[in-house]
Amino acid sequence: MIDKEWDDFVENEKSSGILHDRQFIELLCKEWKCTPCHKVVDTNDGKMAVPGYIIDKSIFGKKITTQPFLYFPKLLGKIDEQKAIQYLISEAKKLGKNWAVEYKSENDFSIETKQKFGIKTINPYIYSTLFLENTYEEQTKKYQKQFSKDLRRNLRRIEKENIIIKHAEIQEKDRKKIKKSTEEESDVCGCHQM
Repeated sequence: MIDKEWDDFVENEKSSGILHDRQFIELLCKEWKCTPCHKVVDTNDGKMAVPGYIIDKSIFGKKITTQPFLYFPKLLGKIDEQKAIQYLISEAKKLGKNWAVEYKSENDFSIETKQKFGIKTINPYIYSTLFLENTYEEQTKKYQKQFSKDLRRNLRRIEKENIIIKHAEIQEKDRKKIKKSTEEESDVCGCHQM
């Protein structure tokens, strides 16, 4: 769902580009299998266009991101990053229990913004930031639990298909044999040098 105001706003904004074009957004969504939630938002200084993509399947459950595979948000207009983040979080909360917002910015956030939203920065070069449903620790425990369930389920499926998974561990005595054999080979090779 792209806001009704989007096309007019993008057309009249000097800094808009192909990433803001409705047809291009729809093409990206079809390719990336996501849903647009682009909106024109009011700020204290005017209006701002906020891109948003809903990704149904990610490690964090449903996720909204400003750009799925790019490193910048490409906000347009009178930019207010706090209002952009608030919009994206409000949309994410509508998705249900498990959600996350990934906000990408070309700039680091102010101390005030970091305190207000409890920001966790993922990448020190591109400010890609996750806003999670719970605290980072609670969210991580939840995903570890889900990962374990998924792993057990997939192992049961594999067993039903009669696929055998073998896990090999090298014992200490085997390591010594390998090391000794490698050393002997290097000694032999050393004898033939001129």
